[in-house]
Amino acid sequence: MEINYYDNPFASKRTNVIARNGVVCTGNNLATQAGLRMLMQGGNAVDAAIATAACLTVVEPCSNGLGSDGFAIVWMKDKMYGMNSSGHSPYAISADKVDEIPKRGWIPVTVPGAVKGWKALSERFGSLPFKKLLEPAIDYARNGYPVSAEIARMWKKALNAIPNSEEFKSWYDTFTFDGKTLQGYAGEPIAMALKNAGVMVHRYTRKEHKPRGIFCAIGRCTDCVMVVNGKPNIRTCVTPLEEGMKVQTQYGVSDKPFEEQ
Repeated sequence: MEINYYDNPFASKRTNVIARNGVVCTGNNLATQAGLRMLMQGGNAVDAAIATAACLTVVEPCSNGLGSDGFAIVWMKDKMYGMNSSGHSPYAISADKVDEIPKRGWIPVTVPGAVKGWKALSERFGSLPFKKLLEPAIDYARNGYPVSAEIARMWKKALNAIPNSEEFKSWYDTFTFDGKTLQGYAGEPIAMALKNAGVMVHRYTRKEHKPRGIFCAIGRCTDCVMVVNGKPNIRTCVTPLEEGMKVQTQYGVSDKPFEEQ
């Protein structure tokens, strides 16, 4: 078989990836690195796949979740194996009671099978401890991670599509801070109240619609725009906190001026 590494008939113009000991491919660089870490620590392809899948539930939550199904085709020691870790419909539901399956809500949700599938794959084919495979995901969940522009866009799309109702309260509690009542002291900088509540805000500015890092908390940037009580607010980090104040973060990156978003 001959391979021409200079021939690329596709419009994406992506270069070929060549490696001696394995390749990990995902839509998120942090998840890809999680899989590579397992390979570099002596793990095999199954270890890398599990670490990658677990990490994606954290760094790309708009596309992946712990409550999902799992499928795998594994080639190990000259033999092929298949895994179906999809869940059944809920025990208490009945086809007689459902006229139409909605897009969202609890009715279309099956019993999650992904995590059990990871454990089964690890026990049968893995070489590293299962706990180690989850370390990258746990680290990003606890300490945060930079959200890429595309993930921010998808996150915003999901936010606009999911109603803020009691049924989805857990989702909003997990993936947003809007609507939460945060404790603080009157007069202290907004950034300190957010930081003490565990909110890490990445800034987007009027001048450049791209991330400018974490809240600086010193008021040095005059083009940092947040929304306070429904109005654009610069130097939000040093704006004194008031009782009942509503602070909103910006979601994603837009090519439109702030006033038109």
